[in-house]
Amino acid sequence: MMDSMKRRQLPGYDHPLAIALSYTMLACATIHLTISLFMTALTGDPYYVNMMHILSIDLLFPSTIDTNILGLGGVILMVVIWLFFVFMIHRHNRPMDLGNARRQ
Repeated sequence: MMDSMKRRQLPGYDHPLAIALSYTMLACATIHLTISLFMTALTGDPYYVNMMHILSIDLLFPSTIDTNILGLGGVILMVVIWLFFVFMIHRHNRPMDLGNARRQ
């Protein structure tokens, strides 16, 4: 019974270098968003916290897209990324079926 309840383990999931890399990425993202929030508070311009600006997608379309559409696109992009990670975490945390339950 316990064998059928094992969780999937990603390769390198518990490797110290992989953990350090994920913490480094999280720290850099936190610093970047803190600076973006500070610039928005300083200037009063919400452009700095727009996800399209943070990901530099606005560099691909510098003046062809209205800023309101770019802001809406940023919100939609954030929801899609969030749903992707919710799905992946849910999928990863499912117990692995090793076939023992069907044989009994």
